[in-house]
Amino acid sequence: MEKEIVPYELALRLKNLGFSELVNYFYSNGGILHPRVLSSGYEPMDFEPSDFCENFNTNVKYQVGNSYYFENVISAPTISQVFRWFRDKQDMCGYVRRGSKTMHEHLKKEGFAVRDYEWSIITTEGVYLNCRGMENTYEEAELACIEKLIEIVESQKEQND
Repeated sequence: MEKEIVPYELALRLKNLGFSELVNYFYSNGGILHPRVLSSGYEPMDFEPSDFCENFNTNVKYQVGNSYYFENVISAPTISQVFRWFRDKQDMCGYVRRGSKTMHEHLKKEGFAVRDYEWSIITTEGVYLNCRGMENTYEEAELACIEKLIEIVESQKEQND
């Protein structure tokens, strides 16, 4: 399941963009991934959906022995949740596909490294944003596409501030 969760660094950037969807995993301090249901060693703890929807942050109270602890946590969305959020809330679609044989031949001819997976970004109206890249694996392409989506929205936010 961990392969399907965005890395901690991207989760932090998404938090700053206002991502606030319900998730089933979260990162504790230092980027340690946890499921929404935890066991403290004494009793299981279940968190309410609202614990993970308010600006991506929350404080979690948990008990170890007779001591109670509070920790600031950050939601850890899946890659598909992030793509859905960009599509629904930011009007941008990122997609990944296997590169074509023609593309590979063109890259070789031009002296570029051949990579197997292409990613692109378009608006929900179908306008290409001239954002694309090639990666060696499908997973690398997904993360590169998400990173570019984040950069675009961060840049838009800076321009609007």
